[in-house]
Amino acid sequence: MERQALLRSLEITRKQQLEFKDQFLSHVSHELRTPLTCIHQYVSLIQDGLAGPVSPDQSDHLKIVLKSVNQLRAMIHDLLEATRAETGKMRIEPRCISLGELIRQTVAMMQPTADEKKIGLEIGVDQRLPLVHADPDRVLEVLINLVDNAIKFTPPDGSVLVQACVVEADPGSVYISVTDTGAASVPKRGC
Repeated sequence: MERQALLRSLEITRKQQLEFKDQFLSHVSHELRTPLTCIHQYVSLIQDGLAGPVSPDQSDHLKIVLKSVNQLRAMIHDLLEATRAETGKMRIEPRCISLGELIRQTVAMMQPTADEKKIGLEIGVDQRLPLVHADPDRVLEVLINLVDNAIKFTPPDGSVLVQACVVEADPGSVYISVTDTGAASVPKRGC
């Protein structure tokens, strides 16, 4: 009986700690977003020349600042999402979506990053791909993270391939892969 009471007490304490952590991270992220937004706006104004002429070197430095602000925003977002997932508060809103369209959207969003590193970004989508029941925001988030990591770890003149196909053994399933030509990558395989 004492053991069960102790286990219940530990479970209650664990839930309270998770709730406190969730509240703390939510508060901190809100407090961090405000100054980040301010920094982003002012740096953008300066970079656009609205505060006076900007030299090419200054423009390069401002691009680095903007990139760092965006990375910090993404880290805050990821931290909040991880906490929400851990506490069971992550909202998932599945509906019928086109994976091919999400893959094309991902590649379009990541193309400038790939171009900057001189990395080829390719798509291989099976034309027989059915609509799937999933949360488009979550799928897009996962695809962007995978493609971003592939680009980061692929040397210049390498390539990243995003594929989606129907699983032959189970036509009701879809297989998505992101492969790259980085040092630790697996050789490209077709769907």
